[in-house]
Amino acid sequence: MALRRQQRACLLRADRVAYELELLPERAAWARRRLAALPTLTAALCPHGEPPPPWLNGFANAARDELVRSGSTAQARLHARRAALLAEAAALEQLLAGTM
Repeated sequence: MALRRQQRACLLRADRVAYELELLPERAAWARRRLAALPTLTAALCPHGEPPPPWLNGFANAARDELVRSGSTAQARLHARRAALLAEAAALEQLLAGTM
């Protein structure tokens, strides 16, 4: 029953993607809050146009990287992946129903 195994695998992967998708909005919000705080931090740490401390670049880069990993584009891709997995599982179910 290779088709049945494949169908179950698709459903399991779709569940995993759904779980991952639940986590992304909170992570994206965290990144947006960090980026929103950046001007205030820069103003407080560099009041006279001094160069920012090295850790501040890491702070900003970490937020930007997280936004790429969990922002709207990443969420849209996961939605599409989940829809594709569910469609494959449904197509396999139709095949199995027709052959049994």
